[in-house]
Amino acid sequence: MLHHRLKSKKRSRSRGFKRRKSRSKRRIRSRASRRHPRRTSFRGEIKNLDEVLKEFRFGPLDLSNRGITDTELRNIITFLEPEKVQLRRLNLSSNQIGPVGAIHLANFLPGTSVEELDLSNNRICGIWSVHRGESGLEVVEYTEGRRDNSGIMAICSLLKEKMIPNLNLRNNHIDNEGASSIAGVLHRVKNLNLSHNNITNINAISEALTDLNRDYGDREKILDLTNNDIKNSAKKALLEATVRTEYDFYKGLTIKFDP
Repeated sequence: MLHHRLKSKKRSRSRGFKRRKSRSKRRIRSRASRRHPRRTSFRGEIKNLDEVLKEFRFGPLDLSNRGITDTELRNIITFLEPEKVQLRRLNLSSNQIGPVGAIHLANFLPGTSVEELDLSNNRICGIWSVHRGESGLEVVEYTEGRRDNSGIMAICSLLKEKMIPNLNLRNNHIDNEGASSIAGVLHRVKNLNLSHNNITNINAISEALTDLNRDYGDREKILDLTNNDIKNSAKKALLEATVRTEYDFYKGLTIKFDP
């Protein structure tokens, strides 16, 4: 009988110890989860995006042509936050990124090592309308004729904080107001693609290019303005200004216009 009681006591102590140990483990896991929150999963939202992001370690990250919207871009940025310093090249071309997405991106990039950013074929100066289709899925459409320049303003603010040598803003519905803002940060970009936009007035860009050598001593720059509705007289004035300038800057300048 005594032997039986001793055994039962040992069992109860053992069970109590296991319960305490289990509770302790749960508390440790809980604290760890607060310190290191679980990353967002994109499976089912954007095809193969989980796999692409998990494979990302250093260098380029290609997220082009995946139908990424502003909301999804915000989630991707949250996912990338721990590895942001390692990011060198980011390709977000041919998605559905609007002004809000551009603002998210501009807030995220200053802490990265990005040297090349491709935002071509998005609508950072346009309005996306989101509604549910017949199948119940979200449908994203661009609203023609409406512009919101907050996206390009955010990118210009980003460039004041961080140089991005290669920036592609092709086909983003950038207008003259956006072009004037970009003119103020031209010295922060070496290769800038503004083709296929809605730019008609390049006076601000001309003035900025004239001042670049005096203020910053730049020598190499490529500026693509093809497929904008720029008058021949404005093109001629810009080209004449490059010849007349007393500075040597324009020997390293390439400006692309329509033939």
